[in-house]
Amino acid sequence: MMKFAIASLVFLLSACASNQYVVQDPYSKADVAAKIYEQKSEFGEHRIYGPVIEVSYGNMVIVDDLSVQLMKTENDNYYLRVHNYYQKDWKYLESITTLDKETIPLQEIDRSVSICTQMACNHTEIGFAPLSKTRYLTGMKDLKVRINGRRHGSMVVVLPKPYIQAFMERAE
Repeated sequence: MMKFAIASLVFLLSACASNQYVVQDPYSKADVAAKIYEQKSEFGEHRIYGPVIEVSYGNMVIVDDLSVQLMKTENDNYYLRVHNYYQKDWKYLESITTLDKETIPLQEIDRSVSICTQMACNHTEIGFAPLSKTRYLTGMKDLKVRINGRRHGSMVVVLPKPYIQAFMERAE
C-alpha cells in the first residue's frame, strides 16, 4: 500500500510540475487566450490547442482526474480531447453526450496502464470527440457534455462560453 501511495504521489507531483497549459480560470477569456498553444510538425501538420481544463471526481480513496481541451487540426476539424486518469478497473470511455442529446463517439481511443500494485492499477484513457463548429463552437453559450464509459458511470464537464470564444478567436 505504501509503494502505491508513493508512486501515486510522484506521478501527481510530476503532473503538477508540467501545468504550463492548464488554465486556472476557464471563465476568464484573457487567461484562456494566454494559454492557447500551437504545434507544427515537420510534415506540415498544424494544430491549435485550447488550454487544459482539469476536473476531479471521486472521494479521498478513489479519484478520477479528468482533463479536457479543444483542438483544431490543419483540415479545419474541431475536437474535444478527453483525458481521464484514474485507479481501479477500466472505464472504457466511449462517447460524449451533449445537452442536445447528441451522442458523439470518441475516436482514436488510447488506453494505457501506468503502474500496478497489489491493490490497484492506474489507468489512462484518451479520446477525441469531433465537434461541429457551427453547432457547438459559436461561443454563444457554454458547452456542457457528459463523458460516457461502459463501466463505472459518467462524468459531466463544462467548457465555459469565454473559453470557447477565446479559442475560436485564435483558431479562425
